[in-house]
Amino acid sequence: MSYEPFYESQGPTQNEVICYINNTWICKQLNLSENTFEETQKMKNKYNTTFDAIRLNNPEWKNILDDIIEEEILKGKGDIGFGSYRGYQTFLHNQITKNVEERVIREMWQYYYLGKKIKVLQRTWIHNKFAPGGTGYNETMYEFNELKNR
Repeated sequence: MSYEPFYESQGPTQNEVICYINNTWICKQLNLSENTFEETQKMKNKYNTTFDAIRLNNPEWKNILDDIIEEEILKGKGDIGFGSYRGYQTFLHNQITKNVEERVIREMWQYYYLGKKIKVLQRTWIHNKFAPGGTGYNETMYEFNELKNR
């Protein structure tokens, strides 16, 4: 018979870890239908976005969040499992939480944000290149005149 406390001799199941991760700040706030002003400001200060922007610009945000959580938990679990409750909280929980938060921002927000910014830059570049007097305009005009004179 073991005389160790249960939190050192038993470990969390995968479903328990999913619940722990769903109770972290970013997951809890994303799952709310409305966020407080303070939490919105905290998100703006940290990542220059809001929870509403993530939910609004990504209609599949809930499925993506669930997939991210599951993948990060499986990565954190590795081949040996989560260990004891104490070991999980000490060594794995913070790392899994950090990975989930980074991936939420990278995969759910930055993809949309960068795509929006790149489209503006692309339009500007195309306009500058092919506007009268631009290099693309001059090249096209030269090629057209060459073909016309043949």
